[in-house]
Amino acid sequence: MTEIFLTIIEMSISASWIVLAVLLIRPVLRKAPKWVNVLLWSLVAVRLVCPFTIESSFSMVPQSDIVRDHVCDHSIRYDEAVEYGEPVVVDGYGHNSVNSDIVNSNYPSGTSATAEGANLRVFMIVWGAGTFFLMLYTVVNCLSLRQRIRTAVLYKENIFQSENVSAPFVFGIFRPRIYLPFKMDGQDLEHVIAHEKEHISRRDHWWKPFGFLLLAIHWFNPVMWLAYVLLCRDIELACDEKVIRKLNNGQRADYTQALLSCSVNRRLIAACPLAFGEVGVKKRVKSVLKYRKPGFWVIVMSILICAVVAVCFLTDPKRDSYDIKIVIPAGSEESFVYSDEEISPTKDRIIISSGDNLGDTEVKLKPVEVREENAYDEVFYLTPGMPVEMDVEKGAWFKIGVNVQNPTEKDIVVSVRVKNVRVRIADSVSDDPGLSETASNGSKTVTGSSETATDTSEESATMEAAFDLEDAISKAILEYDSKNLTNGMIHVESHFTAYTEEKDHRIIAYLQAYESSYYGYNGSLYQESGSNIPTALTFSIGESGEYVLEEYWIPRDGSYYVPDLKNKFPKEALEALDAAHEEIQKLGQECTDKAKQELERKGGLELRIAELIKTIQESPGISSNPQDYIKAHDAEYQELISYGAYSLRYCDSEFLSGGQTGLKGKIMEEVCIGIICSWGFVREDVYYNTGQDWFDTFRENTKKLSEQYSDGEIEKNYPASWILLEMQDSQ
Repeated sequence: MTEIFLTIIEMSISASWIVLAVLLIRPVLRKAPKWVNVLLWSLVAVRLVCPFTIESSFSMVPQSDIVRDHVCDHSIRYDEAVEYGEPVVVDGYGHNSVNSDIVNSNYPSGTSATAEGANLRVFMIVWGAGTFFLMLYTVVNCLSLRQRIRTAVLYKENIFQSENVSAPFVFGIFRPRIYLPFKMDGQDLEHVIAHEKEHISRRDHWWKPFGFLLLAIHWFNPVMWLAYVLLCRDIELACDEKVIRKLNNGQRADYTQALLSCSVNRRLIAACPLAFGEVGVKKRVKSVLKYRKPGFWVIVMSILICAVVAVCFLTDPKRDSYDIKIVIPAGSEESFVYSDEEISPTKDRIIISSGDNLGDTEVKLKPVEVREENAYDEVFYLTPGMPVEMDVEKGAWFKIGVNVQNPTEKDIVVSVRVKNVRVRIADSVSDDPGLSETASNGSKTVTGSSETATDTSEESATMEAAFDLEDAISKAILEYDSKNLTNGMIHVESHFTAYTEEKDHRIIAYLQAYESSYYGYNGSLYQESGSNIPTALTFSIGESGEYVLEEYWIPRDGSYYVPDLKNKFPKEALEALDAAHEEIQKLGQECTDKAKQELERKGGLELRIAELIKTIQESPGISSNPQDYIKAHDAEYQELISYGAYSLRYCDSEFLSGGQTGLKGKIMEEVCIGIICSWGFVREDVYYNTGQDWFDTFRENTKKLSEQYSDGEIEKNYPASWILLEMQDSQ
């Protein structure tokens, strides 16, 4: 709901620029047909309806992210040991993932939202109430009018007369009817009927309610009220113009007399009906008397002006400037740290300027995909307020590096603004299937896959050379998929080699590769990730006879998948894979069996968690402040945080046993709070004498939650409490 509200605000702001443009253009279109003004208002409606736009170099809409820049981040206080905010869902495999939905605003007692979050909810409530009131007013108005005309009698066709109406109007959307007072006759009657029939033929009985619906949604914007008033006036002027084109001067005078005699008192703005003399009678009379048939070129120029307005205000400016964030890891002493995002120049030159948290520094580009021979090793000195320009290869892909060190114990984020580029997430796929992946000394570039990766982990760097092809295949699969592994994870693979061939003194293996990653806890396996995909591996033979991986190929996703396979795999390999259906079906179970063996050999994650907590307790020894121990072992503490729900389960089990009143209890308290905060919640400002005291308070609040909410709500909105309830139920 919050996302919808923010989108509506952004659409309303964008549409306001079109309204202002229409107001400026209207005087220029004095001699244009009146329907041109209505057409211009339709452009405003398009902007109010469409949540997306295309980019254009001709756009005159100011580029602004003010709405989302100033909206609250929806983070919620973690108060009295009860967590809430953006919930973390624990899936069937124990995997933690952030739920992007905003939490329900009915929080338990003892909790409070941040001021910004509360303000946003207030604005949403006020907006919803205003929209509801306007729609309710329209419904009541229509029902009241329907009640008044229920005794109307048929005059002819779809025209009715009633003693309860004082002025003619059109009422109805799908079956519109014209209603007239009994007292009307003669020329006035004929002119009025002609006018109302033109309304129906022009579908004005649709456009006016639709305009009011948009006004009800965007009622908070005063510009939209002005636009709706002018829309109603222009609808009437355009309808008048269409009627009087068929009349002579004398008949036009009679028509103006009908306008004056049928004018009605101004009422509150409503969606219906279309009353004959309701809007701007004086303006309409002058328009009728001064009417001159517009010339051909006036019409052509008017249409061109509408087209220009559409191009300039229904599109957004092409964005070629981006803020590229670069994370400087804690304790980093690297000369250059590079962005995760990759940039592609749209011109032969890019402009780089300093962004957030970045002072005087050096900046350089790291080629990712380039065609031109260029080392790109030139370093530029960057100073805030003084952008630098770089000559680059248009269409290539680069990462941006800055010479920034970070001696602190926390990661810091800096940014640079880059102009004349496109941006993609690092490791994105190239659209060129001809780009290949090469691998040497643990570095590889993926062909046809959805990502490009460089593996520099110690495990791959120290991996022994394989002299058997099947061993080489296993090592290649494990190494390729090891980039997303964390400590304590069990990573296994199984594969079926369907076909091999020798080509250019190389061996290519075509196979089905199945890999999985698990966490083991208390004798059970929890799958975190996995893949099962046809793969082609190209090996050369080293001087000592070992297999050296040169290319790791997997097909791209989606519509590329089948064509990539047919282009890469020989016919014999595809047929062998098709015939090996049963063998491939067994690969998943083989991975599970291997993971179970590893779990029995290494033990579960609970052993690692206990070891980490024990290590933190060991030093500095002389301090009584738990924070000193955590600061001295930040790596161990961060590893505990990374295990998320598993660390929580371990700590909960220790607390449930009771007696955690010493240093271990305080460290476990910090671990639990750190995990909960990593899920998007904010730490409470309350001190507890012991970790056991903290847990007992948390347990009491969890009990209150179980009395107030259903299991589904607790699991969704209070993940830490849900884990505790699960553990208590299993005891």
